[in-house]
Amino acid sequence: MQYNLEQARLWFNNSLPSTRPNGFQVNRDLMILDDNTSYVWQDPQGWIKVVLPFGATGPQGPLGNTGLTGPQGMQGETGPQGPPGPQGPAGSGGGSIPTGKTYYVTNETELRNAVTANAAKIYVVQDIGLTQSLNLPKTSPNRFKGMVIDLCGNTIFDNSANGLTYLIGRKPADQNEALNVMQSWALIMMNGALQGKSATQTGTLLDLGATYNSRIEGVNVINAKVGIHIKFGLMTTIRNSLSNSISEQSYVLDNGDWAGAGLSNAQSNHSLIEQVRVFNRGGNFSAISVIGASGVIIRQSISEGGDPQHHVFWDSKGATVVKDGKIEGFHIESKSTVAGIKVKLASGYMTISDVYSQYDNVLIDAESVLGYPHLYVKNIPWFTGGSKLKTLGTSVIWNFEELYFDPTDASKWVGNVKPFYWSWKDMRQSPFWKGNSIQINSQTFQ
Repeated sequence: MQYNLEQARLWFNNSLPSTRPNGFQVNRDLMILDDNTSYVWQDPQGWIKVVLPFGATGPQGPLGNTGLTGPQGMQGETGPQGPPGPQGPAGSGGGSIPTGKTYYVTNETELRNAVTANAAKIYVVQDIGLTQSLNLPKTSPNRFKGMVIDLCGNTIFDNSANGLTYLIGRKPADQNEALNVMQSWALIMMNGALQGKSATQTGTLLDLGATYNSRIEGVNVINAKVGIHIKFGLMTTIRNSLSNSISEQSYVLDNGDWAGAGLSNAQSNHSLIEQVRVFNRGGNFSAISVIGASGVIIRQSISEGGDPQHHVFWDSKGATVVKDGKIEGFHIESKSTVAGIKVKLASGYMTISDVYSQYDNVLIDAESVLGYPHLYVKNIPWFTGGSKLKTLGTSVIWNFEELYFDPTDASKWVGNVKPFYWSWKDMRQSPFWKGNSIQINSQTFQ
């Protein structure tokens, strides 16, 4: 039978009661059980099952008690794999997967793989020891012809048994390869340190050949015979570097030393050494050396610690194409056994200015190896009582300007030997100009 729900009252129960509940109205109220069957009460038959009309909805009954939690269902099938996420830095166990042309390296193998792959940029994300020398690429397929190595505050160090001849290098086979294959490439290295096993075991920390516009910035050099040796490095910059425990030379700008390299075709011209500090080991040859290079500037730097042979050693090697150079804003804060600044000039001119030595030194030792070079010495704010100048031969033309001392006093010169050609312009309380011979409007004054 069907039943009209319009006037019905709904009762809910787990099972049918044996008798009509008190208040349950005959032919009106509806008893709904847990199995969703419905019953009415009729006298004298009792409970009669009814079918609700299709589409009819009864009024909302009271909320029943919360049932017990059923057992957990079985795990569904695995869904389809989503798209891959972005590449993270390589872990310590594998092969330094790049993000584009940028590599993150954590060990020697990953570093070598990145260099071999001609990475555009390499991030060194922890200290890395090298058991063999690392050779940088001779050329690059990238649009930028070079490589950027950011040490990220970390150190690449000599981890060999007995010390490497060089830690990192770029070495041409001959001048043809240096000039025609390698020379347009640049290394940009920054923000960390290069370290050898000791000052006598490791040879050179960075032996860099045949580059153009390389920059070594904020890279300290520690424990080696030579710190940074640039060969045929046109327009190289070494800046904000600290040197410690280097037994021979901390920073060297030099000619190439391979077959076919000479004094006129493989030079480190127009390079800059700026704001470096050398803590000399004592007995080392020099803090800074410039060999056969023209247009080089050493600026705003300090040499201190032990007593080297030279704080600066500058040798033109007699090259006719070496014509100029500058040393300015240089502090000498220890003695030297030969000279604070030793220059061997080949014609042209050189300027040494704003040099301050706190100790007795042969402050400047100059000689000509070719022609009549002009040496401009200016703005020397201090000259200790035991300091000297030295000139060799009669060819160096000394030009003095604004000095703390009197350069015409023979006692200021080694062996009391003054220059043959000299000029001195100064302004104490009043300006003056003196010289071995001065000519004004064709008139000569002695």
